[in-house]
Amino acid sequence: MMCRFAEALRMQMEVQRKLEQKMEVQRHLQMRIEAQGRYLQSVLNKAKETQHHLLHSASDHSSLSKAKQKDSEMNYAGNRRIFSKEDKGIVCAI
Repeated sequence: MMCRFAEALRMQMEVQRKLEQKMEVQRHLQMRIEAQGRYLQSVLNKAKETQHHLLHSASDHSSLSKAKQKDSEMNYAGNRRIFSKEDKGIVCAI
């Protein structure tokens, strides 16, 4: 009878040891999953930040280009001179 009890106790201890090992593996995996989640969140935040800067940079560049084009058009219109020769009907724009 004592032999069966000792065997059952030994088996119980072995099962307990294996469960503890599995729990340690699960804790380790959980830590890795959390670290991966933090990393992915930082990548996402960096991508959003980059996108934000690119959009503002593009809109600033677009606004600047439009302003330069408008300024150029205004300068061209203001500096244009029309000369005509009435006798030959020639019109020149500079």
